[in-house]
Amino acid sequence: MSHLTPSQSSSSERRFLEKGVVAKPIGAIGWGLFAEAAFAPGDPIFTIDLQYEPRTVIMPIYEAFGDCDERSVTLVPNIAFCFTIEHPFWFVNHCCDSNSGFVNWGRVEEGKVPFAAHREIQPGEQITCDYSWITTPHDGSPEGGPWSMKCLCGHENCRHNITGYHALALPYQLAGMMPEELPTGRVPAHIVAYEPHLVEILKAYPKLYRRYSDTLRQLQDVSKLLHQRLGL
Repeated sequence: MSHLTPSQSSSSERRFLEKGVVAKPIGAIGWGLFAEAAFAPGDPIFTIDLQYEPRTVIMPIYEAFGDCDERSVTLVPNIAFCFTIEHPFWFVNHCCDSNSGFVNWGRVEEGKVPFAAHREIQPGEQITCDYSWITTPHDGSPEGGPWSMKCLCGHENCRHNITGYHALALPYQLAGMMPEELPTGRVPAHIVAYEPHLVEILKAYPKLYRRYSDTLRQLQDVSKLLHQRLGL
């Protein structure tokens, strides 16, 4: 993923089927997604449909490169969701002090994955997520190499180089799993599963571990169904 410029549009803003958000140009970075409504922690900002949806192309991870590489996310194991410019996720920039992302380990609710607020978001505030928390160890190339990019967020705690979740220092990994404030499980379960030391930490918190384990099984089941649907 990267900071993107929607060359298909010359307007000063872009609206979506989802209410409460709008995309606007923000200078050198390109465009960003902004709140037009207030969101409390845990409130869905938009959802990602796991069924057919014309604004999203679903494909095996090894095909999600080229044009799709910079606007896709691995929501379930080995399956990439590539977003078109009509979907608000296309405009979500990275920030090392992000205010939104996935919750409850990326749990699927009624066939959709909520993208939710991680803290209070006020109208006019840019909606950002931490790309590291949504990146597997093999999202960088068709051969399964690691992903990284230069960070342009400008936050005082900027990490300067964004990597996959596996390459984060332990405090940043734990902040995605067990933040000091709700909601928890900000990293999809299948991404945490790549890191055995983190799974062992979770086992010390039975309620949290059960929720993680249940969601991991759910995401694995969804992945199998999508593989079948794609004829893989």
